[in-house]
Amino acid sequence: MNAAEIRSKLQTLNLSLATVQQAIASFCDSESPTPAAETSSPDALPRRRRFLPTDWPRIAGRAPLPSTSALLLSEEFRDRYTPGESREIYCAAATGLGRLATAINMPLYKVSTTAAGRIPERMKELRRDAYASGWFSGDKYIFEPELWADWFPSHMTPYAQPVAGSPVTIGPRVFSVKLPAKMSPQEFDTAFDAEVAKGAIHTWAMTSAGNQHCQFLEVDPSQLIRVTGYPFGSAQRVSPATEVACMRVREDAGRLITITELIVLRFLGLTP
Repeated sequence: MNAAEIRSKLQTLNLSLATVQQAIASFCDSESPTPAAETSSPDALPRRRRFLPTDWPRIAGRAPLPSTSALLLSEEFRDRYTPGESREIYCAAATGLGRLATAINMPLYKVSTTAAGRIPERMKELRRDAYASGWFSGDKYIFEPELWADWFPSHMTPYAQPVAGSPVTIGPRVFSVKLPAKMSPQEFDTAFDAEVAKGAIHTWAMTSAGNQHCQFLEVDPSQLIRVTGYPFGSAQRVSPATEVACMRVREDAGRLITITELIVLRFLGLTP
């Protein structure tokens, strides 16, 4: 979906949900005739702004993920699996992303992969590019590189560790996976990105649920559709920042482990 299509879809959603916003505002005003003063502190926001019944997007979708333990401990897995190249999985944060997460009351991270041992260099690249620092407003792109130039890998603390036979190894800021010997990094990354995309914030912002959530919090949903400006001499390429997702670093960290294990098992022909 290009920028023009995104703008058109957002305009349509804004128009169709204007009456919803008015109805919600009227209801809240009737419930609280003396509105609380606006403040930048999330803890001081009125209750109606802190707690919303929104169905958040979720990496790998909302359905429960199947258990992988039995297959990973099976003789069939041991026979088929030969460790190959390593990939590392990270959830990165930045000041600008933190502010956006506070504004919409949702945990947001850049969820992605890189080669083994490249996390420090990958963070430097994200900082230099000010990844996701732009968004489209009105008829132009707005960039805030100073708020998106301090990317760092966040701690991930899953509730449970992988079983002994898992190809996944847990670190405080990085999950490592040993791919099957015949699986290329590109194959793994494509499958992993597809699961993360189910919780991506930019596509959710263009849904009725996402648009209504933003309307209620008085946040322009266009701010959730992030882009990165990559300079090429005097020219600049603006590319969508598609790896920003709703991510809980405890509950969804376990889902990242399972997603990774399922990709490996599927490659080996042990799951559909």
